[in-house]
Amino acid sequence: MTKKLALLVCVFMFLLQAHGQETSLPTSEGKIFFLSYMSSGTNLTTAMIQALTKREIAIIGGTPKKWVENNHSRLKAFNRLNLELDLSKPPIWRTHNTKGKKGDIIRNANQDKNKLVMVVRNPKECLVRQCRYSEKTLIKSVLTNTGGFAHFISNLQFFDDWSDENTKIIVYYEDLLDQPRTVAIKLLEFLEEDQRHLDFVFGDYEQFCEKVIKSYQSQTEERKNRSSGGNQKIFHSRKFSKRGMKKIDSHLRMNYPKLWDKYLARYETK
Repeated sequence: MTKKLALLVCVFMFLLQAHGQETSLPTSEGKIFFLSYMSSGTNLTTAMIQALTKREIAIIGGTPKKWVENNHSRLKAFNRLNLELDLSKPPIWRTHNTKGKKGDIIRNANQDKNKLVMVVRNPKECLVRQCRYSEKTLIKSVLTNTGGFAHFISNLQFFDDWSDENTKIIVYYEDLLDQPRTVAIKLLEFLEEDQRHLDFVFGDYEQFCEKVIKSYQSQTEERKNRSSGGNQKIFHSRKFSKRGMKKIDSHLRMNYPKLWDKYLARYETK
């Protein structure tokens, strides 16, 4: 009797575990992933996409069991602007990670059956906060391929390795600042969404951006003292020396020539 009970328990645990595996998670067809490094314009870009598509932004975090239990997202899904969403649409899965357990989902995605959106910002700018606003720490992170830089470069390499060019799109944060409507239309075309909500965002785009910034500053108690650069391309790193920034450029050009030529040369310090 004890052996039978143990066997039943094992079978039950196996079935329970299987319920929370890849078949219940966004690794099959028709999913949209949003990848970024921290401080790269994630909040503005996702808020814009959400306002234009009315999709839920599901933040990848926690455990597979919780992703399943909470119907495609963790306890608090991303809807900072309190928009009226169309929950009949599949969510957009947002992540900063392509490695570790949190990166399992996006790494295991079928690349010709799912879509990938990545937002990229000048690494000398977006890495500053993660390096505690220290030029010395920033340069060390880049030269030794550790810390924030290792995270940034692994995400960019993941995007570059995504095999199907037709199922991925890169958004440069600086382009979003210069030509937001053009970028928005390209995103809608890529996501196969109509343009019916363009006026909601661009009817008063300055006001829309102000709402995004305010929501970012107030989203958690921890972040109330953080600063946003608003529409400034160079904000956090503006106090750093050109010599130090050019040293980073030289290292990127020499050690990551493909990524430099395709994505990063535009950020060369003049």
